Amino acid sequence: VPLIHSITGPAAVRLVIEHLPAAQRRPSYLVARDVSASMLDWFSTTPVTPNPVGLSGVPDLGEVFATAVAIGDEHAIKLAEVAVRHQALAPDPRLAAAARAANQ
Repeated sequence: VPLIHSITGPAAVRLVIEHLPAAQRRPSYLVARDVSASMLDWFSTTPVTPNPVGLSGVPDLGEVFATAVAIGDEHAIKLAEVAVRHQALAPDPRLAAAARAANQ
């Protein structure tokens, strides 16, 4: 669950950042980024690579989301929602892969 929050936390900041006073936007982004990185570092046993090799295609996000809903786990659902939402903003196959992994 903490690893899921390393993705969904910054995604939540992205949702509200435009509603924050201008002086709080950059600090909010930096805190979300740093906390996420700290969480990943805490659980990582190998260095994180920006573009991991070996992703076997991008999972179908509709299928990933439907599976998360069928499972009923709120963390899997939230991660699938983030993957779908961010696919439109800044496509990154790692989000879809993470959401698929959370469904397992």
